[in-house]
Amino acid sequence: IYTIERNDVESLRKSISHDAKLTYNWSDSTTTVFQASLNGAFNNTPDNYTVKDILDGTRQYKATSRAKDKSYSPVLDIYFFRQLTPCQSVTANAVATYISTQTSSYYDEGTPYKYNVDGKTASLLTEIIYENRLKPFTLSTGLNNSYKYIKNDYLGDASSLTKTNNNRLYAFAEIKGMLQPFSYTLGTGASYIHYTQNGHRYNFWTFHPKASLTYQISNSMQLRYTFGMQDKVSRIAMTSDATIRTNSMEWTVGNPDLKPSHDIEHRLHVSYNTSRLQTFVEGYYKQCLKPNMAHYERTDGNKFLYTQINQKEIDVLDVYAYASYWLLPEKLQIAANGVIYRCFNFGYDYTHCYTSWFYASSITAYLGHFTLQGYVDNGNRFLEGESKGYNGAYSVLKAAYTWRDLQFSLSWTNPFNKNYKSYENELLNRNIHKHTVGYSKTNGNLISLNISWRLSRGSKHRSAEKRINLRDTDNGIIK
Repeated sequence: IYTIERNDVESLRKSISHDAKLTYNWSDSTTTVFQASLNGAFNNTPDNYTVKDILDGTRQYKATSRAKDKSYSPVLDIYFFRQLTPCQSVTANAVATYISTQTSSYYDEGTPYKYNVDGKTASLLTEIIYENRLKPFTLSTGLNNSYKYIKNDYLGDASSLTKTNNNRLYAFAEIKGMLQPFSYTLGTGASYIHYTQNGHRYNFWTFHPKASLTYQISNSMQLRYTFGMQDKVSRIAMTSDATIRTNSMEWTVGNPDLKPSHDIEHRLHVSYNTSRLQTFVEGYYKQCLKPNMAHYERTDGNKFLYTQINQKEIDVLDVYAYASYWLLPEKLQIAANGVIYRCFNFGYDYTHCYTSWFYASSITAYLGHFTLQGYVDNGNRFLEGESKGYNGAYSVLKAAYTWRDLQFSLSWTNPFNKNYKSYENELLNRNIHKHTVGYSKTNGNLISLNISWRLSRGSKHRSAEKRINLRDTDNGIIK
C-alpha cells in the first residue's frame, strides 16, 4: 500500500468574459418569422494556481499547479418559420460555430510537467421540421444534421496532434393525437454517425422508437407513461489519442475507439392537482447498453492510467415525489420533494451498486412587494462507473423587495456553517483508492446583498420564440 496525501493550502481563481450579440428579426404577422444573430464570446483565465502540501510516502513538500485559458468563439445563428397553410408549417435552424482555444497547464508534483494546447474547432448544426395538423392527429417529421471538425495540437510534455471529423445524421417522424380520455405520441427515428480520428473510424446506426400515453383519470388526476431509445455519444475530448499526466502517478488517456451507446428509458408519472394542492409521483428506469465507463490500468512502472472503454451496462432506477400546498392562497406556500436513487454499474472487472436519498423542502411567503423564502436540502449523492460523489447539503434564507424598477435581495446561505462541505468524491477502483473532500469558507455562513436596477428606454425588440435551439460549446480538449 502506497499513500499520497494532498491538501490545498492556497489558490487563486480569476476570469473575465465578454459577450456581444447582434440580432436581426423580421416577421410577417404570424405566418413568417426570420431571425439572424451573430454572437461573439471571449473568455480569458489569465493565471490560476493552486499550492498543495504533499505527503508522498515519507517525503513532504509543496507542489504548485498553474493553468491559463483563452478562447474566442463567433457564432452565426439563422432561424426560419413559415406557416404554409392553416394546418401546415415548416421550421428550420442553422448554427455555425468556430472556437479557438489556447490553454497552458503546469504541475510540479514529483517532477515538473508542462504542456500547451492550440485548439481549433468548427461545426455546423442544422435541423428542419415539417408539421401538419391533420384531423385525427398531428404529424411531425424532420431531419437533423451535425458536422464537427476538431484540430487540437498538444505541445510540450503532452505531445499529440488530434484531428477529428464527426458527422451525425438523424431523421425522425412522429404523430400526436387524442382519443378521449387518452392522448398519445408515437414516433420513430434513425441516426447515422460517421467518425474519423487519426486513422480510427467507425460507422454507427441507431434506431430511435418513442411512445407516450396519457390517461386523464379525472379533472384533477393524470397518468402518463413514456418510452424512448436513443444513442449516447461520448465526450469528444475522451475520443482523443492524447495522454495527459494529472499528478505524479496518474494519467488520463483518450480512447479513439470509443463507440456510442444505447440508452433505453421508461417513465411513469402520476399527478394530482387542485387549486391549492399540486402533487406528483414519478418512477424512472434507464438502461445504458455498452456505455463508456471508467477503466483503470496499472503499468509495470506503477503508473495508473485512467481511460474510458465500452463496457457491459449501467442501470438507473429512481422514484421521485413532489408536493406543494397553499396554506394561504397566493400568499403562503409550502413545498417538499424527495427521491430515492438506485444505481447499477456493471463493468468488465467490477460491479458497483449504490442507493441514496435526496430530499428538500421550502416555504415561501408573498407579501405584496416583499417575498420571504426558506429552503433546505440534504445534498445529492450518486455513483457512476467507479466514482462515488456527494454535492453538499444546502440551506438558505432569503428576503426580496421590489419597488418600481429596483429590486433588493438579502440572503443568508448555509447559516452557522463556517466550514461548508461543498463536495466529496471517492474512487472505488481495486488498485487505486482516492478520497477527496472540498470545503468552502466562501459559501458557508454567507450573507449577500444584491441590488438590481432595470433600465428600459426606446423601442423594444421582440425576439423570435424559437422552437429549435441548436448550440455547440465543446472544444474537445482533455483536462
